[in-house]
Amino acid sequence: MQGARAIMIEFSRSFDFSGRTARADYIWYLAFSSVLYCSCLIACIIYTDRFFDTVLAMTGVTALLYIPVTSAGVRRLHDIGETGWLMVKPLVPITSYLALLGLLIGYLSYSPGGRAFVLLGVTFFLLLPLFFGLLLALGVLGFAMLIISLFYFDQTLGLLLQPAQSGSNKYGPNPLEVPS
Repeated sequence: MQGARAIMIEFSRSFDFSGRTARADYIWYLAFSSVLYCSCLIACIIYTDRFFDTVLAMTGVTALLYIPVTSAGVRRLHDIGETGWLMVKPLVPITSYLALLGLLIGYLSYSPGGRAFVLLGVTFFLLLPLFFGLLLALGVLGFAMLIISLFYFDQTLGLLLQPAQSGSNKYGPNPLEVPS
């Protein structure tokens, strides 16, 4: 019954980025959120007909679960005496890649040189390998950024699983030492 209580407490604090969260409560909430996410993923794959609908549905589920899980992670980092901004660190590589991709798409869409490049790439078969080479390079770069993001998250996950700092710290009292 402790797991259900921990999940309910963490769920009720979904948008609260202050205070501290005990390690066991965080693990219970993370496990619950992971099972919920995987269940939604399986349901989306089974019940949506088109790939785009599945991606759109999973984007919505990710958006709904991202802030509650992140706020629990921020409170967990507070529990070990670290700043909650470390939860953003894994997003830096993939966000940088998406920004680069957005700039490239914007350039190719709105500049005369970019439109000419796309037009020539599609029209003339000599430039087609260059165009697909660019797409392949962007795909490989995106995959590399995803792997780097996972390495960053690996470091953050190691911090999330450390034991709590005993006593009070600048983020509040230890949740295991305070009667609830």
